[in-house]
Amino acid sequence: ALAVTNWTEKVAAFLVYIFLLVIIGLVVSFIINFYFSANTIIYSLLRNKVDTTALEEIYSPSDEAEIEPNVKDIQLQQEPADSDEADSKTQ
Repeated sequence: ALAVTNWTEKVAAFLVYIFLLVIIGLVVSFIINFYFSANTIIYSLLRNKVDTTALEEIYSPSDEAEIEPNVKDIQLQQEPADSDEADSKTQ
């Protein structure tokens, strides 16, 4: 015997299916996030134990961006010096 379902039961079943997919997705996302966070913490602890490097001293790309001077600033600083040399050569 086939069960006859009307459209409201199909819609309800679809909504339950979507809800379960969202819950499963959140659980999987949490597990992946936990794995990578634990790896980072373990790396930091091992690094601290091996060479007593503090967490704040470990390389981060934002540190490098703050230290590097702006290329345009360097060019602007060099241009007046170049023009002064050119003026002295022509005289």
